[in-house]
Amino acid sequence: MTAHVELKNNVHLTLISVYGPTMQRPELEKEQFYEQLGECITSAKGDGIIVLGDFNARVGKDWESWPSVIGRHGVGHMNSNGLMLLEFCTRMKLSVMGTMFQLKNRLKNTWQHPRSKHWHQLDHVLANSQARQFIRVTKVNPSADCFTDHRLLLCKCSIVIKSRKKCARPPCKLDTHLTNKKKLALESFLEEKIPDCESAWDDLKELLQNAADHIFEKKKRKSEDWFDDQEQEIQKLLKEKRKTGDVKGLREEIRRMKNKWFQQKAEEAERYVQEKNNREFYATLNAVYGPKSKNVHPVKSKQGELLSAPEDIKDRWVEHFDELLNQPTNVDWEILNEVDQLPTIDEFDDPISMDELETALKNTKLRKSPGPDGIIPEVIVHGVSKCVSDMMEIFLICVA
Repeated sequence: MTAHVELKNNVHLTLISVYGPTMQRPELEKEQFYEQLGECITSAKGDGIIVLGDFNARVGKDWESWPSVIGRHGVGHMNSNGLMLLEFCTRMKLSVMGTMFQLKNRLKNTWQHPRSKHWHQLDHVLANSQARQFIRVTKVNPSADCFTDHRLLLCKCSIVIKSRKKCARPPCKLDTHLTNKKKLALESFLEEKIPDCESAWDDLKELLQNAADHIFEKKKRKSEDWFDDQEQEIQKLLKEKRKTGDVKGLREEIRRMKNKWFQQKAEEAERYVQEKNNREFYATLNAVYGPKSKNVHPVKSKQGELLSAPEDIKDRWVEHFDELLNQPTNVDWEILNEVDQLPTIDEFDDPISMDELETALKNTKLRKSPGPDGIIPEVIVHGVSKCVSDMMEIFLICVA
């Protein structure tokens, strides 16, 4: 997994999360892993690079043999996976940051062997020369509950992310569930305000937006993670785990709670399908799968270089379609002028009729997102019914 961060002063930082093969995996798989990682690092040419993950490699403390790769504060002895990692770091000009800081061994070791009970440093943070200047410390947090046999490795950095240009915020989502009380309040609000509305479209748009803000409440953001409903029970289990040290029982109980939550969501989705309630069905799927991530897929330039920055990718697509669509054409306009033309339909120039407006209101679908004007359909459908004649006059003036 790769993340690209744009910092101040036109500096870019690339974060790469990895999981390396274990000692038992074949050599070919390990070589392929480092080959793919090398391609990923090469594509971020000129950026500060930080690679984080479980490499399943012990790099040892022989800093004299690897002076530019590991520091003077390594732990333990190197194994075969560690040798491959050090050779890779030498080629890519990376440093193992966990060996650079003078700390206690308990703040460096990340994994305990289940039989020998010896601690080893298997998780690492690698950084090139551009990224090393941002890293303040790399150490283990022994007290973190991660539900894994590895300890949590922290890498504290001092960076200033480039501020984005401020743009117009989209209108906040409203709870458009209508009750009879809300319908009456909406109708009375428009009946009162429409006589004061002038004939310009901007005035009408502002009136409808104000009506929505006056009647509907802001939609409350719901978090659908499986642990939200079980937060109190999980906190009790964590307290018991700290007292008894029963990690296995804690994992089994939390796994049971998680499976129960997913089973309930599956039953809900199945019920909505049987009821043909597509809206709630897809809402349940979104709760299970979570929000969609906005991934940026790199593209190649004309020269074959891999582009990862969003601005470079956008410019490359503009360049591609500009060349693709703006091709020279050999059209004989005399032949085109000889083609019979369809007759002009003058009825389309007629003003809007009351029947057309009522039909459009009747066929308008509710509970849809507003368009660029920020007007939700519930305001038009339920609010205009009592003042449709006044609204009709404004419509005719606006489209005139």
